[in-house]
Amino acid sequence: MERDPAELIEAYFSGELDAAGASALRAWLREDPSRFERLASESRLEAALNKVYQARRLQGVFDSVDVLDELLRDAEAHPTEPVDITDALERDRRERAQKRTQAPHDISRRTDFVIPKWVVYGGVAALFIAAVIFWPGSQPPATPPVVDNNANTHQPAPPLNSARQVATLTAQHDARWGTPSFSVGDGLRAGQRLTLDAGLAEITTERGTVVVLQGPCTLRLTEADDTLYLQRGRLAADVPPSAVGFTVETPTARVVDYGTQFGVEVDNTGATETAVFEGEVELGELSSDADRPARSIRLTAGWSSSVNKEDGLRREPVALTGQDHARFVRSIEQVQDPGLAYQNAVLKSKPLVYWRFDGETDHVTNEAGQARWAGKPIGRVAKGEGLFGSAVELSSQAETIGVVGTDSPIHLGQTDAYTLEAWCLAKSHHWGRVVGLAPFNPERTKKITYLAIVELLNKEGGITLPFLQDHPSQARFLHRNPPEADTSKGANLFSGKEYPVNQWVHIVAVKDHGVMRLYIDGQLVGEQEDSQGLDKDLPLEFSIGFSDTAHKAESGITPDYYLRSFHGRIDEVALYNTALPLETIQHHFTLGRTGIKN
Repeated sequence: MERDPAELIEAYFSGELDAAGASALRAWLREDPSRFERLASESRLEAALNKVYQARRLQGVFDSVDVLDELLRDAEAHPTEPVDITDALERDRRERAQKRTQAPHDISRRTDFVIPKWVVYGGVAALFIAAVIFWPGSQPPATPPVVDNNANTHQPAPPLNSARQVATLTAQHDARWGTPSFSVGDGLRAGQRLTLDAGLAEITTERGTVVVLQGPCTLRLTEADDTLYLQRGRLAADVPPSAVGFTVETPTARVVDYGTQFGVEVDNTGATETAVFEGEVELGELSSDADRPARSIRLTAGWSSSVNKEDGLRREPVALTGQDHARFVRSIEQVQDPGLAYQNAVLKSKPLVYWRFDGETDHVTNEAGQARWAGKPIGRVAKGEGLFGSAVELSSQAETIGVVGTDSPIHLGQTDAYTLEAWCLAKSHHWGRVVGLAPFNPERTKKITYLAIVELLNKEGGITLPFLQDHPSQARFLHRNPPEADTSKGANLFSGKEYPVNQWVHIVAVKDHGVMRLYIDGQLVGEQEDSQGLDKDLPLEFSIGFSDTAHKAESGITPDYYLRSFHGRIDEVALYNTALPLETIQHHFTLGRTGIKN
């Protein structure tokens, strides 16, 4: 018995079309070539419906009539070219049959990202059948048509190069392509397959998502808006707010973005790993097991998870490590100009003060864009080799040397959080101040009392203060509010392990409201509660390399206690009035290590 075309169309969109149905649908489509055009258009409409639904679901609202009206108006303004899908129908049917095993979307369980069937399958199939019946030129003729044997009555499917452009190749580095090859500036069209044998390539989608591919990598650009199919290899995506819903599909998984930076890696078996650097994604499995509904999980910044064919989705996320950050190249700039990539990453976190020491020795520019809060060297400050350029070289503990911001006071603003960040290379285990935050004292005529200190301690037997003697050769983070000289006041946090000498170390101290954290080389080495807040009206100054210049000696206490001059190099120093999260700290460390290697 001949099957109803509406039933075939609905089965096609729902992924339930069997082989016999696919054959019947192909035969029905071939009866009138215009039906191919309409089915291709409605296929795009289905994909667009899913995209809009995802965005509306984030806002907590969904009105099917409003969405359909919006999409149809957009279709009128941006008509798509007809596509003959005969050859792709059977393959598409198999893909849809595989995907249909996913469970319906349930907000409480977050198990899927598919628009409800009554909207897509009923709505799209109805729209399609109505278009076939009422579309001009698609009605069955009242009398047999007159055939012109000299006319081309059936237009062939347009070649691939006439498909719509969905992305542009915007950069590449040491890229070696398979077939075909690509150049920067090339438009990339739906259906194209990109085979990157080696190197890096950056593509930017029409909606502004920037994707960095790492060779070897095989990627296909799909017909669906902002959806890529990663067959194998590694990519990192930076998704702007305008492109929320950007999707990466793999042989085993689907990753849907909710405004973020994330990485996806697919091995030769199709196993997929997803790492989230900023924001949030939804990772779902594409299950081929009809007895097991497909599952999904939300991943936020600093976490990863994976999907493989045997076990499906790993339900328990895994915290990212510095190595995870290093695996994914998030910008080609990171390789071509690591110093600029590091600078941009720091500036993205909006520091109040950022000193790089690449300028003149008598003045340190604040790279954060502030006209104020530049640095002024004190004593004999030299330049040495830094991470990416120059570093400040503090070569003597016998004198007071360092850099201090003296031109105007710093105010942290209405916050109970701050971060101190620096790279340092100590020449030996000694008691040396890396960075400090103290009340504004431009004349330097009185003893300095610190709100915050990050310093390196001396080796065992060389520490003056008794409460520090249990932490030889460790890093120390002190927060003391209000700032005062009483060493019994304030909260101390220690690294718990000896800091290395004669190598660059990334050190970050974070005061996050009621918690203090200390990070060494991208790893959390200390954490403790601290109820001390911040005086939001306190004018502050930022300094590196020393403790005090006004009081060099006092009866019974060595000058080392006051000077605490750093012996070595300091570079890439920053002060933030926010608490940097772990994933940002790890990213800065990864970029900084690139500078060390170079």
